[in-house]
Amino acid sequence: MSTELLIILGFVVLLMIPLLLLAYSKSSQLMDEMSIAQADIAASRLVHTVEAVGNTGNNASIITEISVPPGVQSFSVVGNREIVFTVRKGSALTEIVKLSRFNISMSDEDQKKLAKGGTYNVEVAAPEGIAPEPIVNITIS
Repeated sequence: MSTELLIILGFVVLLMIPLLLLAYSKSSQLMDEMSIAQADIAASRLVHTVEAVGNTGNNASIITEISVPPGVQSFSVVGNREIVFTVRKGSALTEIVKLSRFNISMSDEDQKKLAKGGTYNVEVAAPEGIAPEPIVNITIS
């Protein structure tokens, strides 16, 4: 009786191991997808805030909270109009790019801060007196 029970338990354990490995594999893929989705939301929120401040005009300012997922490898403002998050997905890197109609100014130090996971208070402001090409400043507070 106990031998049959041990054989049955052995088969159950053998069947459970591949299922657990599959579940673990899927959970890491899901985490990567969630990081990409959160980075996309953060980039969209940042660009929408830049657009709102830029449309409002000189001396406008908005402070918003941006949540950056832990999978982000880098953050940059490219060409003064693109906000780019680079997120690791497995062994590959995925870039999330959002475009703004307004020029964006952001210090290298603040860009490095946003490259780390966490929640940040971000001030988006349009300074006074910038004439032909409006510039929107982004700072981390």
